Amino acid sequence: MSRRTSVQTGRARFTGPEDDCSVIIDYSEYSLSDKDFPDGTDDSLISGSSSSLDRMNDEENGGGRPGGGRKKTQREIDLEKRVTDLENQVSALNDEIANLKFALAAYSAAARAHEPLTNGHVSNASKPPLPQRANKSFTKAGYTAEKPPAPVRTPGRTPSTSGRKYVQAATKRTPSERSLRPGVSKESLIRTPSQSTGALNNGWRSTESLSRGRSTENLSMSRSNLAIKKIGGGENAVDKGARGQPPPPLHIKRWIPEGREEAQAKLFLKGRAVTMFGPVEFTQGRVEAVGAEPAEELVPEWVFGYRGKDCRNNLLVVSTGEVAYFVAAIAVLYNPRDMTQRHYTQHTHDIKSIALHPDTITVATGQMGNELKGPAHVRVWNGLTLETLAVLGEDFFVKSVSCIAFSKWDSGARLVAVDDGPEHILSLWNWETNTIVDEIKASNDPVIILEYHPSIDLIVGAGKQAIFFFNIVPSSDDQNDRIIKKTGIFEKQEKPKFITAVAFTPNGSAISGDSLGNIIIWDIETCRIEQALDRVLEGPISSIYPDSNDGYLVGGIDSPTILEFDCDFNRIGVIDGIVEVVGGIRVITIDNNGTMFVGTTKNCILTSEPDYDSFNFAMMSHNRDLWGLTIDMSSGTFLTCGADKLIVLWNRRQAEWYKQVEYACISAAFHPFYPIVAVGTENGRWFVVHLNTQEIITIHTDSKEQFNVLSFSPDGKWLAAGCQDKGTYIYRIHDGQRFSKVGKCIGHTSYVAHIDWSADSNVLRTNSGDFEILFWNPLRCKQITNPDHTRNLEWYTHTCVLDYSVLGIWPEGADGSDINSVDRSIDQNLLVTADDNAMVKLFNYPTYIPKASFKVGQGHSSHVSKVRFLPDGRSVVSTGDIDNAIVIWAIQ
Repeated sequence: MSRRTSVQTGRARFTGPEDDCSVIIDYSEYSLSDKDFPDGTDDSLISGSSSSLDRMNDEENGGGRPGGGRKKTQREIDLEKRVTDLENQVSALNDEIANLKFALAAYSAAARAHEPLTNGHVSNASKPPLPQRANKSFTKAGYTAEKPPAPVRTPGRTPSTSGRKYVQAATKRTPSERSLRPGVSKESLIRTPSQSTGALNNGWRSTESLSRGRSTENLSMSRSNLAIKKIGGGENAVDKGARGQPPPPLHIKRWIPEGREEAQAKLFLKGRAVTMFGPVEFTQGRVEAVGAEPAEELVPEWVFGYRGKDCRNNLLVVSTGEVAYFVAAIAVLYNPRDMTQRHYTQHTHDIKSIALHPDTITVATGQMGNELKGPAHVRVWNGLTLETLAVLGEDFFVKSVSCIAFSKWDSGARLVAVDDGPEHILSLWNWETNTIVDEIKASNDPVIILEYHPSIDLIVGAGKQAIFFFNIVPSSDDQNDRIIKKTGIFEKQEKPKFITAVAFTPNGSAISGDSLGNIIIWDIETCRIEQALDRVLEGPISSIYPDSNDGYLVGGIDSPTILEFDCDFNRIGVIDGIVEVVGGIRVITIDNNGTMFVGTTKNCILTSEPDYDSFNFAMMSHNRDLWGLTIDMSSGTFLTCGADKLIVLWNRRQAEWYKQVEYACISAAFHPFYPIVAVGTENGRWFVVHLNTQEIITIHTDSKEQFNVLSFSPDGKWLAAGCQDKGTYIYRIHDGQRFSKVGKCIGHTSYVAHIDWSADSNVLRTNSGDFEILFWNPLRCKQITNPDHTRNLEWYTHTCVLDYSVLGIWPEGADGSDINSVDRSIDQNLLVTADDNAMVKLFNYPTYIPKASFKVGQGHSSHVSKVRFLPDGRSVVSTGDIDNAIVIWAIQ
């Protein structure tokens, strides 16, 4: 009998000439146990290894022959060539072989599934039909969200969206862009066992995995989850399309080997099988309860950060006395006097713009959009109750809402917005009825600033080498008003590269500031220059604030000073005292008490009392990739560091101190007893800072590559430093001042990404970038290869993303780099994860059931780089890689 075998996604097909039929085994929802192998079938017997192919070729050639020195016949040469070709094919298709192993094992179990099953399992005949899957589309991350329904429109002008395409915003960096990310190298991105699209490489891709409250009822690990279909002949033949396309396979096999008490599991990532061993306690009790949804939720308690590096006019004062701004996907209402924050968290992606209604309590915020996180749109909400009043443009905006403004002449009945899509469409909305008045192409280039005139129906926008005047003209035939666009005429005035600020004089003229440092006053009727002040600042003007004394405050991106002008633009004063570390000035605003707030280009907010003789931090922030986070378990403070070369020590409400260093920082760790913190850099150095003096007391250079992770032992005697060079360096600590190198643990084939110490400080656990789990004797820098010596250890921390006890955190479609960080609570009841989809997830601990249920904390807008529990066990700190936000989550 001859057997031809092919592997398809989520199923295996076997064909045989003897019965002229095909059997398809759907093993998508199936998990194997030892009951599926009653004969003790060894994996090697169903694997297509090169040694078995060699034996097949030997049998075909009649076995080995003596006389190897004789001349080979043509047939022998042909056979040797055939053997070589077969070996090359086997080497290139390792993951297809893995698929075949799994399919054959499932087929063997399926053959027995025709008979009624015992031990409480139902037979195939009595199984309920599997539900039809919804027609969803999938991306690499596992799911593409469907577009939300269009807003309800009242009669009025319908926006023209023909010819527009949904623009994918950057949510996940390319390999070249991720080269600066800790623990990611070109070698690690390329080095995978195979790039085949075999079934085992497709990951989990169920839409159920994205629901917050997923049930664990269907996680039974029995043969009842195996569906068999016979096509072609026989009495059991069924229609091939009865269930439609099968789902991709579940990439986890869990089993308890016969004669052993410990649980084991295999997780397949990029075709590589990662074997994990669980302790005895994980085999006891009801396993379904381990994957249950936690009762607690993650709620933002405090947010550090402000988006000043690339957004304008984004610092407002509402009638409650709070300052409104945004960072990541969170709009913040901050009261600096009471040190309180409130948060509007209904956005799903980066907020790019904000506007205040004339009533000074209604706020509008505009966000980016993409296919995964939802469309770009504007949300109008109440600043007192945080209630959403309107959602505009979910079916209209293409890429992101870069500028918005409320009308003032009609008490804020209209809102104007600019889309940052290819056409740069300016649209005017009646926001309370969710209808568009009119739309017009604003410019061929991005519009970066937009203001509504305070007394007439006129909008002024500006961007690259141009300023625009949009007049709203009533229609004569009772139709919607029309937008008429005019462009400002520079005449003999030098054209700047960008116009970066817009304001209005008391008599209604427009004021612009530009990249040359010029201030120009415009006649809004003729669109011509009335007055020009050249080179007011060295560098671009970023903010022109009309103060209550009919004067103006002017700030620039490259200047640490604020200039004061009278109403005729005569310079009358200078306000300085802004430190260099915060960058230039992005926006200036003043509250009702005269307190000045300044947003800066390095994501900080400064405050100064009415004499304006000094500035204090209202909000400190990082401004480049943020990766380092460590918690001081004795004091509750935490420290962050990033690519901006800043080290900042925080309490729960503000920064206690910061230090500028020479190198971009990647990792950090507090010593459990001494007042010191170790910091790892991107250039192969790590150094130690004394917390009381903020002085560097020692520097070590033992590698040429970055240190991705640092970890002190529980007894405080050792420091482990995981490096990009695939090694883990071990250091002995002497009196908290001196560090001596013990050795280097060598054995990983990719960078070291995560480290945990055992509770007795005698064993080290490491995860690598290519999904290895290794254990070490740190005193000898020797690998521990016997799992019996490590499976039942008690671990002081749990920050490794690969381990049996956290098996359930891996989502469908995971490629191994999706989860950046995990941490376990002190009481060992909860687990929190940070991933590439901007989500902070809360699980019960342990969570070794596949597709465990979780609760999501939403607020970040890009990769969440680190997450850690605070000492109280009821709070979590997370850091955003690109959004630079630091969020303290309360567990409620």
